[in-house]
Amino acid sequence: MADSDNYFRAGVQLVGTCNGLLCLCSNNKPGGVIMVVNPSTRQKLRVSPLRGAGLFVGSRRRPVGWDQAYSFGYHPITGRYKVVHVPCSFDRVCEFEAVHVLTLGEAAWREVPLVIPGAGGAKCNLDAGVVSINAATHWFTGGDSARIMSFDLQDERIISTPLLPALPAERDRYYLTEVHGRLGVAIWDGSVKTEVWVLNEERWSRWYTLRRDIPRPHFAYGEYVLTRISLSFDVHREKGRWLSGERAMSQVYQGSRGWPVAEMTGDTYCYRTFAYVETAEPLDNSLVGY
Repeated sequence: MADSDNYFRAGVQLVGTCNGLLCLCSNNKPGGVIMVVNPSTRQKLRVSPLRGAGLFVGSRRRPVGWDQAYSFGYHPITGRYKVVHVPCSFDRVCEFEAVHVLTLGEAAWREVPLVIPGAGGAKCNLDAGVVSINAATHWFTGGDSARIMSFDLQDERIISTPLLPALPAERDRYYLTEVHGRLGVAIWDGSVKTEVWVLNEERWSRWYTLRRDIPRPHFAYGEYVLTRISLSFDVHREKGRWLSGERAMSQVYQGSRGWPVAEMTGDTYCYRTFAYVETAEPLDNSLVGY
C-alpha cells in the first residue's frame, strides 16, 4: 500500500482495533498484507507478509477475504499487541495443528503449535468469525458438536471455553461477537430473530433478543445497540428491558427503526463494526512491555 492518510483504499479491510490502534489488511496481494496505524498521530507500522497465507480463505463465493482469518489482540499485563492468523477457509471446516502469530516489535511471524485437549487437531468455521477479546483469540470449530477454541495471547496455548447452549446445525446461523468487553455468540433463527448469549464468569446467559439482524463483531455500545437491515445501519437506545436470571435482557423489535447512521454499498460480508477510542500515544510506545 502506498503512503497516504487515506488508509481505507479499495481492497483494504479493518481487522480490529485495540487502544486507539487500527489493524488493517490489504487483500490486494494473496494472503493479505497487514499494517497497524494510529489515525490520531498518522503513524504507520508495516509488518512482513505471512508466507503461505494465500492458500487459505478464498472460495467461489468470496474470492477475496484474507482479512477475515486475521485478528488483532492486546494483553494488558504484558503490554503486547499481537496479530493472530488462523489457517482456515470459507469452503470447508479446516483442521490444523498450529496458528501464526506476529507480536508487534518482532521482525517475523511465528508458527505456534497447538496442543489440543483430546485427539486430533484444531478446526475452524470461518463463517462464525475470528475475534480477540479479553486477551484471547476465539473461533468456532464447526461440525455437529461445534465448540469455541480460545488461544491465550500471553501463554500462547489453547484454553478451555465453557460449552454453549445448543447451536443450529447450519454453520452460517451463528457467529462470535463482543458485548461490553465479553465474548458473545449471536444465533439467528433463520427468519427475523437474533439471540445474543454472553459468557460471564464461565457461564452463558442470554442478554439480547433482537428481531432484526446485527452487524459483526461489535453491535453494543454503552446503552445503545446497532442493528442492520440489508446495508442500512440503525442505532437504538436499549428498551423493553426485563429481568431474566441475573441480568436485564434487552429487545429490539422488527418495526423499530431507531436512528439511521449509515447506508453502505456492495457486498454485506465486507462490512464489520468495531469500537474505537482515539489516542495520541505514539505507535512506537505501544511496543513497550517486553
